[in-house]
Amino acid sequence: MKLIIQNVSSASVKVLDDYWDIQKEEKINNWVLIYFWVSKKTTNLDFENATHKINKFVEKFFRMRWLKSEDWRLDATLVDLNWEILVISNFTLYADNKKWTKMDFSASWEYGKAEKIYNYFVDKLKENFIVKTWEFGGMMEVESVNDGPVNYVIEI
Repeated sequence: MKLIIQNVSSASVKVLDDYWDIQKEEKINNWVLIYFWVSKKTTNLDFENATHKINKFVEKFFRMRWLKSEDWRLDATLVDLNWEILVISNFTLYADNKKWTKMDFSASWEYGKAEKIYNYFVDKLKENFIVKTWEFGGMMEVESVNDGPVNYVIEI
């Protein structure tokens, strides 16, 4: 599983329909934005293995000191700042360009199985944080203002 975790000062998300019309929209401020997807490799195609990895990550994530504190040092936790999390599914995180002219997404796990793990990840985060999500696998427009910039790419 791969995550891109961003500290954002603002973001907006629009969920689109098949005709690219906006179905719903949300704007946020001072949040953590997480893009999440599942690979065949990191899960070993096993839901139990994936949930074990998620449990360990969320336990660590709760205590991670990676956000800006009042004195601008990267040593604050989400709990310290009382921030919320926005999680967005993103299958392109496992894109590969070995063919050079076309991206290959074969390392990404199947949609239905990935959705089950995504939902587990979100539910696990909700045990400790306020979490918002969007339509899994839906077409979205995401705009964000990265604060810092503070970005982390994490593989679990």
